[in-house]
Amino acid sequence: MGGRVAYSEFVGLFERCNLAIWPLQIVGHLAGLLVLVLMFIRWRHSHRTILAILAPFWIFVGVVFQYTYLRPLYLPGRTFAVLWVAQGVLLAFSATRPSGCFTRSTGWCAILGWLAVGYSLIGYPVLGFLLRGSVLRVAWLGGFPCPMAMFTLAVLLMAQGPLPKWLLVVPGFWAIGGLVPFSWGIREDLGLVILGVLIVGSIVIRDLHRRQVAQPVDATTV
Repeated sequence: MGGRVAYSEFVGLFERCNLAIWPLQIVGHLAGLLVLVLMFIRWRHSHRTILAILAPFWIFVGVVFQYTYLRPLYLPGRTFAVLWVAQGVLLAFSATRPSGCFTRSTGWCAILGWLAVGYSLIGYPVLGFLLRGSVLRVAWLGGFPCPMAMFTLAVLLMAQGPLPKWLLVVPGFWAIGGLVPFSWGIREDLGLVILGVLIVGSIVIRDLHRRQVAQPVDATTV
């Protein structure tokens, strides 16, 4: 229970979870599209609304997928459940704060962000279906952790202004941890590992660059 999970057991978990949460798969994808719309329209409350949309999905995945379905097969699922619920709470807390906004980024961040969005919304279900031959064996956005972590990282990459780094801890950890389900046979999770590491690194470098640029401006205004 605490070590490697057999491929057949993990795929069976996908099937049971997908049957239990239907039609949340549709709700999750619609919520993802709504987040993208909010980023395009530049509404002044987009920042809070986007975080408020993401928060309950993280809590749901923590309680349902991690604790209810994964924990009986894999002992660390209990710890994962706590981390996912905590991330949901942090997102909800951040939604109450007025600073920051999300928008359409440009350059490298835009390419990487939209690639991750496309992978979480389209790549995961398409690859899951092609590799396992059933929609019940697919990891859908909103109900499964890996596409949810990737989508969240993509959204955080498109934030204007420095991000609270605590929002990156759990999604970044989960991106690296994608190597575990990949080793169990969920091959599409390799995309999470690669894109997730690139996104976290890009966010850290971008925010450091913004601080360095802002410092001379602050100095001349004193």
